[in-house]
Amino acid sequence: MAREEPGRPLAGGQVRREKNTMDREPQDGAGGRTPRTRREQDLRLVRDLLEGSMEARARFSQRMQCIPRILSAKNARIGSPLQPSELDDVAQDTLVAVWKRLPSFRGLSALETWVYRFCHLTLLKSLEAHRRAPRTEQGAEETPWVPERREERFAEVYRALDRLPEDEGELVRLKHFEDLSFPEIGERLGLSPNTAKTRYYRGLARLRDLLRDNPLEEAR
Repeated sequence: MAREEPGRPLAGGQVRREKNTMDREPQDGAGGRTPRTRREQDLRLVRDLLEGSMEARARFSQRMQCIPRILSAKNARIGSPLQPSELDDVAQDTLVAVWKRLPSFRGLSALETWVYRFCHLTLLKSLEAHRRAPRTEQGAEETPWVPERREERFAEVYRALDRLPEDEGELVRLKHFEDLSFPEIGERLGLSPNTAKTRYYRGLARLRDLLRDNPLEEAR
């Protein structure tokens, strides 16, 4: 029996058309389209990591170096109540918390923004435990700590950052979350320090407009 050719009339006047696999929209995944935005790249990274990719594990470990930097910067801004060895413990606890919740990452924000929340909450718990610890010296001052009411403010900052243009949001994250200088930011992003500074302040101005009554402290 002769094989039907593409375009040959069938019963009812219909025309048979062969599907062209090249016309199919590529799917995100192995062999799919390349992620274009930072959030898409982060989501792909996490998916590959959960699937056991060794390359993704190495890249993820490098990205998680932001945790001790974030904790160190936050600790310094509240008077450095925790010693370096204590911060190391907090960093380890934070990494464990991040790993446990990794399957819940949906790429709705940059990976560092998502991790920052874990840093904040884990540091809060450590500061509270430190504050309640017995004093070894009589009359020692109470350890300063971040009040829980500021959690709502941090949530507003997260949401506002994700509404910024991606390049400006990344600059603000690097400056405030990792406490990097403009030369360090420029080196990481392939920008001159002056360009990094200009884009940072532009992003900060947008962020302040979004936050309105809750502006971030201007970088020193």
